[in-house]
Amino acid sequence: MKINENFRKFEGAPYLFKAVQEKEDEYRKNNPDVKVISLGIGNTKLPLHAGIAEYIAGATAGLGRLEGFTEEQLEAGTQMVKDFTKQD
Repeated sequence: MKINENFRKFEGAPYLFKAVQEKEDEYRKNNPDVKVISLGIGNTKLPLHAGIAEYIAGATAGLGRLEGFTEEQLEAGTQMVKDFTKQD
């Protein structure tokens, strides 16, 4: 398995989510006019957005069976996530 090299940027961080938040905060401070869509940990005291929960449930429904996982589903799901994140 190949490790995503971007994770190496966080080596030595005491808590990954805190390190990600610090990097996001720094980026927002240095780029105040840029709209940032954060896919970080979010508020764990609130439920997921209904659309995201429905997508996850649908996307994982077939993964419990060998015939339930196809490359076409992966590509379609990836496009669906891209389309969903474009919405305001």
